[in-house]
Amino acid sequence: MIQAFEIQSQACHNDTTSVSVYGDADNNKTEESIRIGFGHSKKHRSDLKQLIWSMSVSSIHAFPLFQKAYSGNTADVSTYVEQWHKLIELLGSRDFLYVADSKLISHQSMAHIHDHEGFFVAPAPMYES
Repeated sequence: MIQAFEIQSQACHNDTTSVSVYGDADNNKTEESIRIGFGHSKKHRSDLKQLIWSMSVSSIHAFPLFQKAYSGNTADVSTYVEQWHKLIELLGSRDFLYVADSKLISHQSMAHIHDHEGFFVAPAPMYES
């Protein structure tokens, strides 16, 4: 699709969100299944279980490039490097700007992308740590 429709991917945007789940939601099918569970809900709903949804899109027209569901208690900061590597596999190159939110700004994530010859931009967090 990327080649056939000449989807521009000089910059790839990534973001995550929490998806609230109502009801029991305890029917994991396999060991590889994500775990629906309590986490730090972006909706501030501690009474609901959730999953985390991460998506990367192209810079032009926000064409979906890659998406993945994570277990409900997965911290956003732990998803960025994996998503970056998936984009490299998909695009066949590291020659793109990886755009994410402030949770990308961790020593571990920035060092990994830099050490693997990647490019990224994200706003600095509004807190000191």
